[in-house]
Amino acid sequence: QIKPLTIWAMNTALRQAAEWTHPFGDLSVAVNVPADLVSQPDLPDLVENALKLWGKEHVQLALEITERSLVATPEQSFRLLSKIRGMGVKVSIDDFGTGYSCLAYFRNIPADELKIDKSFITGLLSDPACAELCSVIIDLAHRFGLSVVGEGVEDEAVARALLQRGCDIAQGHLYGKAMATDAFQAWLDAQAGAFGT
Repeated sequence: QIKPLTIWAMNTALRQAAEWTHPFGDLSVAVNVPADLVSQPDLPDLVENALKLWGKEHVQLALEITERSLVATPEQSFRLLSKIRGMGVKVSIDDFGTGYSCLAYFRNIPADELKIDKSFITGLLSDPACAELCSVIIDLAHRFGLSVVGEGVEDEAVARALLQRGCDIAQGHLYGKAMATDAFQAWLDAQAGAFGT
């Protein structure tokens, strides 16, 4: 059964995202789904109900799940996630590389995005193995039509190294730390001012 906290998080994220104002176009908001809920039959109903209540055309909902959440019941999880993607919701595989990566998943994986775990990103410039793994993950994901996010980016040098390897998105403290909703609106306003919009 879906936990009340997950229901609250999904609805709150969509409601709040619809209220943020900015000039940058569509906004994406991601909600982490606990591993034990990914195979729950009522997960698609939760997502559908939240979208009906708070969904807006300019807000893209994304669900972040871990690799581990796909292992126990992959057929069930894949079926449910495919149904959710059919609602226009993106699915992101979080902390990729730390779980039970299996190349067979890529054949039918119901996802739009992979997020390379920050443990690889922090070693990108100092550990050749981390650098090679990042390159392999980026290439593999692109071959299967998935975009790639590098997590835990804290300096420009790492961001440049990811860009050189073809990583699509960088995420981390270099761009902003976790913040309250009011602070995030102020951050959005500051970014708009910086770009003269």
